[in-house]
Amino acid sequence: MCILVVPELLRAQAAQLRQAVLVLEACHQQVQRAWASLDWEVRAAGQIEESLTWAQRQAIALGEEAERLARFLQARADDFEQADATGSAQLAQVVAALSAPATTRLSQHAPPLARLARLMRMGALLANASAPPPAQPARLMSDLRAPVEFSAPESSLPTWRDRARAALAAWQTETAAT
Repeated sequence: MCILVVPELLRAQAAQLRQAVLVLEACHQQVQRAWASLDWEVRAAGQIEESLTWAQRQAIALGEEAERLARFLQARADDFEQADATGSAQLAQVVAALSAPATTRLSQHAPPLARLARLMRMGALLANASAPPPAQPARLMSDLRAPVEFSAPESSLPTWRDRARAALAAWQTETAAT
């Protein structure tokens, strides 16, 4: 499932709500002028004044709600644009990292990857608490800085790189079209 949010459309909806507020205000002023032009006797007959007061309160409440919704839509449009810009920058960084030679990536990130491998082993131990402890003693912190050995074949690296490049190209095509 894909949810597409177009900030320009949110801003257009906000503008329509603000236009509705202006129409409500114009209508309110027109009713006020009509009320002022009525004779005193007509005003006193029936519950015209009460109905007018109720209608004015409703119009003011609708105008305030429409203005609040317009501000909300404007803020969400700004938030989506900012998130899109941040995501674009991060995607470019990921593609650049994936485009680097595999040896550079491994040597550059070996200590964090070693810590991750240790944490994963610890998680497996916690999950199998009833299992006997491992035969090897716990590693020292200096051992965690050693390069990590990967058993993945070297041929699998280009497929991931190609997938990342294809995703970036598709995204750039989509954003260029809009």
